[in-house]
Amino acid sequence: MTEPIILEKPITLYDASGNAVRSYHLELDGEVRKKQGKVLSGNATLFDNHFRGLGDGTSLLNLPEAYAAIEQMHEVKHSALDDFFKDIYSYCLILNTQFDYQREVTIHSFDDNDVLEIPGFIPEDEGKLAHLVQDQDWKNALQRILLCKDPVKAVDILSAASGKEPYIYTPSHDSRKRIPKRIAWLGCDDNYFILGGYNYLDNINAARGVRRSASVSEQEAPIGADTQKSSKEKILVPVTKELLLPIARPYISGYDWETFSGRIPDQAPALGDVMLAAHKDGFVCAHSTPEFDQQIRNLYFPPPPKKEEKT
Repeated sequence: MTEPIILEKPITLYDASGNAVRSYHLELDGEVRKKQGKVLSGNATLFDNHFRGLGDGTSLLNLPEAYAAIEQMHEVKHSALDDFFKDIYSYCLILNTQFDYQREVTIHSFDDNDVLEIPGFIPEDEGKLAHLVQDQDWKNALQRILLCKDPVKAVDILSAASGKEPYIYTPSHDSRKRIPKRIAWLGCDDNYFILGGYNYLDNINAARGVRRSASVSEQEAPIGADTQKSSKEKILVPVTKELLLPIARPYISGYDWETFSGRIPDQAPALGDVMLAAHKDGFVCAHSTPEFDQQIRNLYFPPPPKKEEKT
């Protein structure tokens, strides 16, 4: 699948107490491909360098985001859900989540300056998650791995969404003692939807890029994030109707403007809703569509500021 997956609603990640700690819009790219169109295989370092080179804020998808995307696509019956699972049936998906079994921490990376480390033991086992999650140690571990609100419900959602039995692999005691740092991946075979926690950091798989919106309120700021911004940092503000309409106005005629603007909610309009409101009845002419779409996406997924050239 090469087309991006745009989620209509923000995803939400949770702490162990069930409190929402992050909430933002998410756009998933298709699998990274070579110029010839074939899926590119690589390790996390290769993909980090690849996404950094794009310069548009794209980074490697992590495990909690992958779960939250699956949960939402299943909930709204998103048309891309089946293709998402077909892709990881063909090519395992490497993720920006690591396990340090020596330090007993799960490490979720969002970008270079936003890395979340969560302490806690991950049991040494493999098996069906529906069975393992009944054990309290596994239930706690799965919450730290997925940052989900309810690990038991999460297993049910993964099963229903994939049509397969969710299964997990982690290294044995001797294996994790010998090589403690591992990377997470997702895959499918004929019977199981697989969450892998045993692959080495240089393991080669496919990857998806992700762009995160700036629609994060201060109350939903990342765990441990410094809310005191320097003068050079861009302040993150929610996307509202008031912010959005002036951007859209040049692309929509006066005849259609009242109908279009009436479709946009006052607070926190979802990107998918805005695109549907604009394109459902052809309010944006064909030659302006690419520019309009990019301007609106930039509100939700701002490109990184250009570095000042030294003179």
